[in-house]
Amino acid sequence: MTKWTLAWLAAPLLAGVFGMGCGSESNPGPSSASTAAGATSGSQTVVAPVGPFTRGTASPQNIPDPATVGPAVCPVSPTRGAQTEQASVAVVISAVDPDGVARVTINGDPATSIGNDQWQATASLELGMNVVQFEAEDALGNMTGGYLSITRGQLVPTNQLYRNGVTLALTPSGLNTVGDVAENALVNLNLESLVLGANPLVKQTGLKLTATKLAHDPILVELEGAPTGLRARAHLDMVRLEAAAEFIGFGLTNVIITADRATGLANAQISQGLFTGTARANKQALGLELDALQITFQNFKVTTTSGFFTALLSPFRGTVENTVRDKLEVLLMDLVADELAKAMVGLDTPLTVGITNPLTQTLHELDFKVELHEALGSVQQGVVLTAGAMATAKNPVWNTPGTFVALGGAPARPMVPGPEAFGIRISSDAINALLHAGWRTGGIQGKIEGRAPKPGTTLQLSAQMLYPFIPVVRDLAPDPDTPLTIEVDLGASPMLLFGSKPGVPYQLSLGEAEARLMIDYMDGQPPLHLFTLRFAATAEVDVSVVANKIAIDNLRATVAGVDVIPGPTVQIRDQEIEDFLKAILPQVLGSLMPALPPIPLPALPFGLNMQNPRMLVDPGHLSIYSDL
Repeated sequence: MTKWTLAWLAAPLLAGVFGMGCGSESNPGPSSASTAAGATSGSQTVVAPVGPFTRGTASPQNIPDPATVGPAVCPVSPTRGAQTEQASVAVVISAVDPDGVARVTINGDPATSIGNDQWQATASLELGMNVVQFEAEDALGNMTGGYLSITRGQLVPTNQLYRNGVTLALTPSGLNTVGDVAENALVNLNLESLVLGANPLVKQTGLKLTATKLAHDPILVELEGAPTGLRARAHLDMVRLEAAAEFIGFGLTNVIITADRATGLANAQISQGLFTGTARANKQALGLELDALQITFQNFKVTTTSGFFTALLSPFRGTVENTVRDKLEVLLMDLVADELAKAMVGLDTPLTVGITNPLTQTLHELDFKVELHEALGSVQQGVVLTAGAMATAKNPVWNTPGTFVALGGAPARPMVPGPEAFGIRISSDAINALLHAGWRTGGIQGKIEGRAPKPGTTLQLSAQMLYPFIPVVRDLAPDPDTPLTIEVDLGASPMLLFGSKPGVPYQLSLGEAEARLMIDYMDGQPPLHLFTLRFAATAEVDVSVVANKIAIDNLRATVAGVDVIPGPTVQIRDQEIEDFLKAILPQVLGSLMPALPPIPLPALPFGLNMQNPRMLVDPGHLSIYSDL
């Protein structure tokens, strides 16, 4: 089973704070805040705290005056993290305040009251994630802000192959390299035992021919581009086959069959089963269907040690040549197809992808399937293979949508081989199908407990980290070592975008996220639920190719929308929580960046190493070229 760890795409932002529901408070914070990874809370490993800890009582001076609290607001429709194919959507929010709601704006435009404490306005949507901001003001001038995220694009069922998701290119030199590796793999295969296992070679009236020994030079493999996709040749030089011939009435004699060269030629094309629905009867290799192998001989001879028997065999010469050809065609077809099928993992066999949850360290699995839809090549240029991709969650989380959002941008330039030996183009839609399936497995949700820090962690998840931002916590947890617990969830799948903004080649967006922060007194009673916070965020990242893998680093997060649900225990000012969020993100990112694993590139032929890779970014696509 091939395991890729994908949780790196969301874990750094998720481990902060998230949420969902209605919020109320005083002045909303700024609509965005940028942070950069790098800060940590120290070099010492955090040790597990020893409880129980004292439960305190909130001081009135640290609780907001109700007269300064704005309306309670929350979105009614669409739901947070909604997906749509429409260019605009009617947004309805609820706004409630004992002093009365004076006005509501949605994306800065006045909203219309539609009764039942609900307000409505139309919001225009761009492709990708959209953050719709709303604000409500009460009769005393107190304001409350909130947001919801909506993702616009083509809704593609997760059980449907997404076409044109991955494109592979091999130049003639790249095909030569693949052929050389196939030759090395075939060196240790015992073709003699396969021929002997196919005995008798000939059995008909008057003649029975049984192979006893086979010798030949090492198998040579040649690959070249062809209009249907690929042409494969296998050469056997200095072929010598010894056999025992049995003639009726003449007993046994030794027969020697020789040829200067036996050449097998097969053309590969897109599987016709894609178009006819019929079963694939032929061999598969490199994701293509191999036609029957055709063998030709150079200087084919059949001799014996006796001139009499040589003359006796003369009428059977054509039969012997045709039969030996047939046997070698079947054997070489099997050998070459089996070796080439190992060349690019995922093209001929599905992958099971493992997602390690960064919060729980549990493994979640999904299936990833790639199927070729187009193949085009020539002797001069090589071959280009275009595949569809599909990712399916194993044991999906209940109530997660069975569609993912595809932006469907066509590449700005066709992918052609070269000048490097190997090239691969991956669409952001294919990656986002994978991310959506990973999100559906529950692989990026869980709980962080300050009472049980993970080995090697440096982030002290305790009450003292809240003291500078939320004064009431000093009252509720007077011991600064009182541990905190954060329950983390994603309300929508993350998305990775290529070239979506000028000057921003790689961007990660998180549509909806939620976290509930609790104070854990370790006294045998339930933790104290302090607040729930939700936000949408985007992050710019740097991408490079290192040792056949895509490395992600220098994560730079931007909070696009923040919303706070009033705490069930004590009222806290929104601004205090937002200040805490902006301060903690650098520490969280700095703590988790070393754990971000690189992503192995799919479909490298035979596991060959990439040399001197270069990357090109088109809107919606990442192309990587390299020597092998």
